[in-house]
Amino acid sequence: MVMMTPEKIRRLRAWLDMTTTEFGALVGVSANTISRWEAGDRHPNYERMKDLNDLADERGVDLDKDPPPNGKSKPNGKKLATA
Repeated sequence: MVMMTPEKIRRLRAWLDMTTTEFGALVGVSANTISRWEAGDRHPNYERMKDLNDLADERGVDLDKDPPPNGKSKPNGKKLATA
């Protein structure tokens, strides 16, 4: 499992081209929690870190690479799940 640093959380959300609200709903936390994770003020617990890693794996996101500009291309061409 990859340690989900603030940069990797930001990168995952950018790859998925989601707002903090959309990303939080997908992960099961508030937009405020996502913002705090990305700022480094708080850190995901083990369960949420596992969820974030699973999400990155499912969507084919390489957390070591920057997303394309404006999030125009999704990894593996997969569509995002709707809430």
